[in-house]
Amino acid sequence: MTEMSIIGEPSVASRSERSEWKRALRSLAKSRAAVVGVFVLSVVIVVAIAAAWITPHNPNEQVLERRLLPPAWVEGGTRSHLLGTDHLGRDILSRMIYGSRISLAVGFSAFVACLAGPTSRRSLSSAQARSAFVLGCLA
Repeated sequence: MTEMSIIGEPSVASRSERSEWKRALRSLAKSRAAVVGVFVLSVVIVVAIAAAWITPHNPNEQVLERRLLPPAWVEGGTRSHLLGTDHLGRDILSRMIYGSRISLAVGFSAFVACLAGPTSRRSLSSAQARSAFVLGCLA
């Protein structure tokens, strides 16, 4: 909720806070590495959410007859197991897709711990302190 002045316009503090976010987003959009990073992270998030629908096999199903199959592009590989199988006959691609969920959970937990751990109300009182702290966590 933004603070309103007597006239009904947003206060100076909320305007400057909004302009800081706009400036930060503009600078991120100018950086090719940041754009690629956001794209890759978005793809991983979509894959993790849709894992149950896009995996070709159950990641925990063990079929010993199909163990140690090579990837599809190597002689002896099959298209039904694009990345092959492990020593227990489990599909590697399906396990990687489901593993992305765990990786995202660990990364998100670390980010939240970084934001919540060493902070106090006093250090987060201004928009500049918040943005500096978040950028410090991301660096």
